[in-house]
Amino acid sequence: MLDRILELEKERYRVDKIEGPVTIGIRPEGFIYNPEKGHLTLEVKYIETLGRDFSVCGKNPASERKITKALIDVETHVDTGFQKFDLRPGKVFLFDVETEERIY
Repeated sequence: MLDRILELEKERYRVDKIEGPVTIGIRPEGFIYNPEKGHLTLEVKYIETLGRDFSVCGKNPASERKITKALIDVETHVDTGFQKFDLRPGKVFLFDVETEERIY
C-alpha cells in the first residue's frame, strides 16, 4: 500500500479515508501465481494436493502468521523456494487493528 492506495491485480482502490494501522486478510483462493511480475513474495516451504487444487504453504517476512496458505489450480506448476504472487481483489480484506472490524 502506497500513499493510502491499495493496488490489486491492475485495480486501484482509494483507502485514504482509513485512519491508523490496518490488518490485511487474504483468503487462500485469493492468490494468483505470477512468477514473472507478482507483487507478493512467499517462501514456499511445501505443497499439498487437495483434490483439484494445490495448497501452497509458505512464509512472507512481513506477515505475522507463521504459515500463509494459497490455493492454486493443480494445472499450475509451483516449486518450493521464493515465488511471486498477485492477489484477487475480491479475496483481500482490510480490518481495523484495534476493533478488528472489517473496513473493506
